[in-house]
Amino acid sequence: MRRPKFSRWIKKQLLTDSGLTTFDLARLAALAQTDQPRLAEPLLLWALSNNALDRLMPLVWRDPLQRKYDRVIKLLEDQDIEAFALQADQLALLPNLYQKVLRDFSDAYWGRGPRQREALQCWEAIHTLQLELGIRNARIYQDLKLNPGNTNRYLKYGEIDKLSLEKAQLIEAYLHEAKRAAKAEALQKLPPLHYS
Repeated sequence: MRRPKFSRWIKKQLLTDSGLTTFDLARLAALAQTDQPRLAEPLLLWALSNNALDRLMPLVWRDPLQRKYDRVIKLLEDQDIEAFALQADQLALLPNLYQKVLRDFSDAYWGRGPRQREALQCWEAIHTLQLELGIRNARIYQDLKLNPGNTNRYLKYGEIDKLSLEKAQLIEAYLHEAKRAAKAEALQKLPPLHYS
C-alpha cells in the first residue's frame, strides 16, 4: 500500500472540501474567511507543511482567524507536520478541528477505516485505565478468558488487529467496572464523619 504524503494529501482535501478544481491560495483564503470556515484549519496546515506561511498570512484579513492562526503557529512552527500527525499523543495540544484534520490524515496514512479508528480509541482508553489502575495483562485475559497471546499483544503494543472490537470493548467495560469498585472500596475505608 502506498502511503500518502501530508503536503499532497492536505492539498487534495482542500480542493475536495472547497469544490475548486485548481489550487488557488487567494481564493481558498477568502473562502475560509467567508463561506467555508471549515477550510481555515486545513489551509493553515497546508501552509505549515509547505513553508508557505509568508504567502498565506497576508491573505488573512479577519482578526479572530489571525489570532487563532498565531496560537497554532506557535505550537507547530518548527514541527514536521506529517510526523506530528502520526504521533497521536501530541495531537491533544491542538484545538479540536486541527486534531480532526490530522487524525484523518493519520487514518489515511495507516489505511484505517471507521472501525479501526474506533478500535484505536478503545485501546487508548484501555491503556489509560490500565495504567491508572495498575492491572496487569495476565489478570485481564485470565478473568475474561481471552487468548493470552493476542490479548497481550493488543494490550502491550496496541496491535488493534489482534482482538475484535467487541472483545476490546469487553476489556474496556471490565476496567471501568474495576475503577468503580476501587472507588467504592476507597470510600468504605474513609473514617466516619462526626458532627459536633
